[in-house]
Amino acid sequence: MVSMMPQLQDTLITSASGLVSDSAAAPDTGTIAPLPVKAKIEPAVIVEDQEPEKLPNFFFSTYTEGLPAKYKVADPDAWILPLLLLAFFLTAVLNALFPRTLMLIFRSITRVGGLRLLSEDDNVLYRRTMAMALLIYLIVSPIFVYQIAGFFHWEAAFLPFMPAYGQLFLIGAGLLGLKMLIIMALGSLFECRSEASQYITGIVLMNALLGVLFIPVSLGLKLAPPELETLFMYAGIGLFALLYAGSLLVGVRAGWQSAALSKFHLFLYFCTLEIIPVLLLVKTLKNVLHI
Repeated sequence: MVSMMPQLQDTLITSASGLVSDSAAAPDTGTIAPLPVKAKIEPAVIVEDQEPEKLPNFFFSTYTEGLPAKYKVADPDAWILPLLLLAFFLTAVLNALFPRTLMLIFRSITRVGGLRLLSEDDNVLYRRTMAMALLIYLIVSPIFVYQIAGFFHWEAAFLPFMPAYGQLFLIGAGLLGLKMLIIMALGSLFECRSEASQYITGIVLMNALLGVLFIPVSLGLKLAPPELETLFMYAGIGLFALLYAGSLLVGVRAGWQSAALSKFHLFLYFCTLEIIPVLLLVKTLKNVLHI
C-alpha cells in the first residue's frame, strides 16, 4: 500500500503538467481560427456531339441526319396555291394553242353584232375555247368566294363530309348552269332563241374574263402582306360587279334589238332573275356586317 503511493503521485503530476503545457500552447490573441478550406468545384464541361454525317440524296444535295425535329404548323389553306397555279397553267396553254381564236372571241364583245355572229357560228374551235375558259372561271371563282368568307369569318362549308372548295365549286357550277337553262327555256317560250343564245355567249365570255382576272387577285389575297388583303378583296369585288353589269348589258342589248321579244317581258326577266337576287344579296351582307 505504501509502495503504490509514489507511482500514483507521479501519474497525477504528469497529467497536470500536460494540461498546463496544452493551455500554454493555445494562443491568447482572442482571434477565431479560420475555417477549413472547401474543395473548389469545377463546372462540368458539356461535350458537344460531333456533327452527324452528311449523306447525298437523289437531287445531288446533302441532308443531315440526327437533327432535332422541328414542329410544323399545318396550313388549312395550302390547297389554294396549287389550284391557282393549275388555273394559270390552263390559261397559258389556252393562250399558247389558240391565241388568234381568243383574240377574235373577246373582240366580238365590242363589235356590233359580234356576239350574234359568235353565237350562231358552229365553229368547234370557238366552242372548245370558250368551254376551257369557262372551266378556268369555275376553278378560280370558288377560291375567291372562300377567301372572302375567311376574311369576314363566315362559314363556307355547309356539309361536314365535303371540303368547302368542293361545295363552292358545285354550287357555282350549278347556279351558272341553272341560269343558262332558264335563259334557254325563256328563249324557246317567247320565240327569241337567237337573243337568248347571244345572252348566254355574253355570260360565258364575261365569266371567262373574270376567271382570268381572279387569278392575280386570289394570289394577292394568299401571298400579300395582311395590310394589303383589304385592297385585293375590294378589287376582286369591284371586278365581279363590273363584269356582272357587263353581262347584263349584253342581255339588255340583245333583247332590246329584238322585235319578237316584248320589252315588258324583258323587264320582268331582269327584275326577277337578275336584279332582285343581287339586291337581296346586298341586303344580307349589310345585315351580317351591320353596315
